[in-house]
Amino acid sequence: MYTTCLAVYCYCSACDGIFIAQIRIMPATSLVIVACLSTWATFTASVLTDADGPKGNYTVCRTKVCKQRAKLINESLDRSVDPCDDFYSYACGGWIKNHPVPESKSTTGTFRLLHDELQETLKGILESMTLVYECQNITDKAAVAYNACMAVPTSKDRPDVMLKIMNISGLVHWPITEDCTGKFKNCTEVLNVTGHFPILSVSVGRDVKKLNSNVIGIDQIDFLTVGRNQLIHPDKEENKEIIDAYKELIKAALSFMRPNISDWELTVLSDTIVDFEGQLANLTAPPEERRDFRKIYNRVTIRELQENFTNVKDLAKRLMAVFNETLQTAEWMDNETRKTAEAKLVKMGTKIGYPNWLHNTTYLEELYRFVPQLGSNCTFAEMLRFIARNHWVQQMLKLPEPYDKDAEWLVGPAFVNAFYNPSNNEMVYPSGVLQGALYKRGLPPSINYGAIGMVVGHEMTHGFDDMGSQFDADGALKQWWTNETRAHFEEKAKCFQYQYGNITDQAANMSLNGRNTVGENIADNGGLRMAFGAYDRLLKEGAENETRLAGLEDLSGQQLFFIANGMVWCSNSRPEYLRQLIQYDPHSPHRYRVNVPMGNMETFRIAFKCPSNSTMILKNRCTLW
Repeated sequence: MYTTCLAVYCYCSACDGIFIAQIRIMPATSLVIVACLSTWATFTASVLTDADGPKGNYTVCRTKVCKQRAKLINESLDRSVDPCDDFYSYACGGWIKNHPVPESKSTTGTFRLLHDELQETLKGILESMTLVYECQNITDKAAVAYNACMAVPTSKDRPDVMLKIMNISGLVHWPITEDCTGKFKNCTEVLNVTGHFPILSVSVGRDVKKLNSNVIGIDQIDFLTVGRNQLIHPDKEENKEIIDAYKELIKAALSFMRPNISDWELTVLSDTIVDFEGQLANLTAPPEERRDFRKIYNRVTIRELQENFTNVKDLAKRLMAVFNETLQTAEWMDNETRKTAEAKLVKMGTKIGYPNWLHNTTYLEELYRFVPQLGSNCTFAEMLRFIARNHWVQQMLKLPEPYDKDAEWLVGPAFVNAFYNPSNNEMVYPSGVLQGALYKRGLPPSINYGAIGMVVGHEMTHGFDDMGSQFDADGALKQWWTNETRAHFEEKAKCFQYQYGNITDQAANMSLNGRNTVGENIADNGGLRMAFGAYDRLLKEGAENETRLAGLEDLSGQQLFFIANGMVWCSNSRPEYLRQLIQYDPHSPHRYRVNVPMGNMETFRIAFKCPSNSTMILKNRCTLW
């Protein structure tokens, strides 16, 4: 993981899409975009300023915000589908019809659309900035880098420029180039100059056994372009198509660097590269074996290595209260473990929106102090090299410093997702995720609790699953479950493993990977259950009345809760994408992130008055939280 992330976005007609150059530093445009992002950072209770009085036991919201959401719901629903038969198709059928997969993409969905909208906002900001080439500040450099990126198809980023950068970086002995003269350089020098690590992942972060210290982390690399299993088994029928496409991508890169290379050489080199990556992949551990942090945490000294190698918080508090009640009734957890779990829940932190230092110009400038002034003659490739090197130097500078828990954010505010960080025992909700279908100020609590509330609950449960159990309340790597509790948990988890593993996705023609997805499936189920419990508690305490939407009065608050949750996961994907997701992603396809958790909940059956023999009502329900 990296601290934060800047992306320079280029809309290139030549590549028919978005070209994204990710630079692993906090956005240079932070000061500019913070105004538009910070409005999403505060999650407040719904305020209904234009609602009818009680009709029976509920009120009707007629505000502009509520009318807009009612329109979105109407467009998303497919009323021809019985929610008791296939809730995902009921909640998302209309959305799927209205959102075909773009020709240039393999999938689209609610999260991706939110991401795209945010990128358009950032793009507009960058394009409106005046280019400054002297005495540049952090935002000036971002604007110049973006402008250079946009000019890539017709700019000076030719093979000779790339070769120049490689020579500067010490990569003079590369067999793809025609002239392989020169001595091999010390790899350490090359890595320090470029900041790129092709064989191992190297970073600086918190030491999970010495919490006040930073430590160098060395890990296996991620195979992002092609999956690990596909590299290890390239000849399998289901893998051939993507392996062939990957080889074509390699050939295109080789041809760019050496235009006169022969077709025979291209074939030999691309086959050799893929074969080598397959050998590397075979040396790495599969995802399901990396859930035990004790096996991947091995503290050694450098010498030993050389010798051996304000409102989301309020919502979160409500969910925490419900979760604490659940802890008291979790029969699989013994008293000793339960007390430790309660202490961990109390100390669990929440980061929302963006870090406080985002407003600190001096701090932001310091993050980029090793990026020189970017002149008009500087190519985009050279700029990327400067920024990558700056990132690596900044990482090394952190090493002797005490670990600053409050300052460390693993992603930037424009990140459209949320996550639980076990080494800090904290939930993180960037500004980018507090918008659109996930949260809107002024909506009835049922909708916000069904959407962002489920996300909060999902991340919260990660602190108490098989991975979270390896980190204590302070984020230290420490087993705090008793053997008895762990055995009971694993037995409960098997229910989810078998339940999801016995599902066959018709579009992909593949069975789900119940083992690899068990952690996320438990979080999906627990998160939805916690969010519903918090919403139900809100009504019972009298803090809110049940509120319905004008034009959708037939949908109760409970039904709106589940519909809002379903709409978060609306997506449309090609079969090839689904097969890739099922093989490698720790999350289940979106259809099952909706239907299975709801099928495990009696409150869903009651809300939609489903007969007990309905397809959605699972016969053998799985429950952990």
